[in-house]
Amino acid sequence: MRRVAHERTAARILRLVLALSLVSAGWCVSGSVGLAQTPPDAMVKALYVAADGRYAEMITAIEQAGGHVLHAFPPSAAIATSEYATLQRLAAAGLARYATTGPLNPDAVNGLAPRAGLAAAAWQALVEPPVAALGSADGATLAGDAFEPPDLDGLSAFALDPNLYQQSDFLTGKVVVNLVLVESDGTLDANTEDWTADERELVFSEIVSATSWWQALEPRAHLEFIYDDHYSQPVPVQYEPISRPHSDERLWVSQAMQRLGFSASSYITAVRQRNQDSRLRYGADWAFTIFVVDSSNDLDNRFPDGYFAYAYIYGPFMVLTYGNNGYGPSNMDAVTAHEMGHIFGALDEYASANVPATAIGGYLGVPNGNSQVGGSSDVDCIMRGGLAPFVQRRVCPYTAGQVGWRDSDGDGILDPLDTSLSMGASLTEGAGGLTLSAIATDTPYPSTTRTPISTNRLARADYRVGEGPRRLLDAADGSVDSSSEQFSVELPTAPQGAWEIEVRAIDSAGNVATDVVRLEIAQGSVAESANVQGALSADGGTMVFSGLASVSAEAGAVQVVEYSLDLAGWQAAAPGDGAYDSNSEVVALAFASLTSGSHSLRVRAWATSPWAQPEVWEQSLVIEGSGADPIPLNMLYLPISSLSADWH
Repeated sequence: MRRVAHERTAARILRLVLALSLVSAGWCVSGSVGLAQTPPDAMVKALYVAADGRYAEMITAIEQAGGHVLHAFPPSAAIATSEYATLQRLAAAGLARYATTGPLNPDAVNGLAPRAGLAAAAWQALVEPPVAALGSADGATLAGDAFEPPDLDGLSAFALDPNLYQQSDFLTGKVVVNLVLVESDGTLDANTEDWTADERELVFSEIVSATSWWQALEPRAHLEFIYDDHYSQPVPVQYEPISRPHSDERLWVSQAMQRLGFSASSYITAVRQRNQDSRLRYGADWAFTIFVVDSSNDLDNRFPDGYFAYAYIYGPFMVLTYGNNGYGPSNMDAVTAHEMGHIFGALDEYASANVPATAIGGYLGVPNGNSQVGGSSDVDCIMRGGLAPFVQRRVCPYTAGQVGWRDSDGDGILDPLDTSLSMGASLTEGAGGLTLSAIATDTPYPSTTRTPISTNRLARADYRVGEGPRRLLDAADGSVDSSSEQFSVELPTAPQGAWEIEVRAIDSAGNVATDVVRLEIAQGSVAESANVQGALSADGGTMVFSGLASVSAEAGAVQVVEYSLDLAGWQAAAPGDGAYDSNSEVVALAFASLTSGSHSLRVRAWATSPWAQPEVWEQSLVIEGSGADPIPLNMLYLPISSLSADWH
């Protein structure tokens, strides 16, 4: 087996870390120096190892706490960004047995299950990466490593969801990585290669390093990678892949897919079926497969016809050898990152690939302007191959556009996610009142090279009457999770007056669509009101409001209380007892560090009845202030008995 010295050293250190024998059956939080002083609301990146059988709960808890999963290793571990306090909350809930923001604690990770152990090894390689051996790959030239899949469907009718032939159209969102290590069993070909535990560990860490590389380059892509496991246990086949030309892939790929339960007239279609299955199981946007062929005993780490790494444009898979010609195993991440570009539509830019600058690539139809064959641009880029672009994190604008990373209108949403969201609303009258109905539809961003497709999903829909609070609309099918949804809500009979109802939909990328329905009632009951009574007082530079919000029984309960300081925008006030749930609620607000002079405060309340209107309470007070920015102290809540009687 050929490895550079730093790779052997890194592997030995990692094996030592994972093999130390002190047992830790309980929870452990580990971190870097000074982490104890980290503020609870500081965002940190951490490895979480789930408690037995609680992986799904752990992921949900991270996301509900405002965290973002970066790498998911079901059913045992995840790498995520979250508030530091989330680590303690997961500990208290018993959802995770170990978490760290720094290098591994050997006491805590001893005895992990194989998948969790590989996740821990991948984390260790991310936080303490080995130094890339630049010189070892200088002569390793990729040779025509991008292929067109022979089973391609033609550009077909309009599609709203990824189908069997559109599994990696642009690099955004949630992506399943099906990592398959194939193992010859000696049945037909001589068995010359055998995966060792160290090799499997290194391969997995290198793949996670490659996906992390892309992930760090474009936060607006909101990338999350999920790893489906066929790396801890390689898949047996009757052939020795490294001893055959790359064109014999159909033999061992088809066998590997059959072992995993997928077969089709084309072995490539069988891989697509496997990708589609994992995409649906994990609720992901995309999926692709990486086949890694053991070549540790092969002299040149290449197939007999000279290939060592290649991918199909837009998937469904790539193939890597363990040694990848002159790159070596420890630089597999650089090779994988290049091939991932192909998986998501990027074209080669190095001269020997002979892909001209006029070639069009990617969902957005971007020319290959950085090509060494006639390109107007000449900068380092991952699609030119070699180690330098990977080490220096170089992606040219043409490659970025080809994988979908372009924001034409500068609104912070990448073009493939900047879809056209439409909303249509209507009111119908019945015996018991009104029905507000709405239909929201997400239309894909157009493409001249691919069937237009959207990975966006509706995230929520709501409505508001006039300036009132937004109230959720229920999806007709019970869940808001597709690109087109119907919504409705039953409303009580409207009172007299002219009413304007705004209906709004928001999708997963943040696109917004609204529609307005107008209603005029000439004769009817008078609208109920929501009242606020109270008084202002001063304590040095602090202004204090003590009051009571109330609504009639017919209007339901108080739903929201809002305030406006010095005619600024309305802001919600937190409920004093933890919830607005009655028709009379105590309101207490304090504003510290006000400047000297007169300050005004407005307070209003809204009821659960959408038709009830607020009566705004308003008063001014002269403050001897401190000159600093005002700080609302909503936590100062007072019991009713302590309030001044002059507003009862």
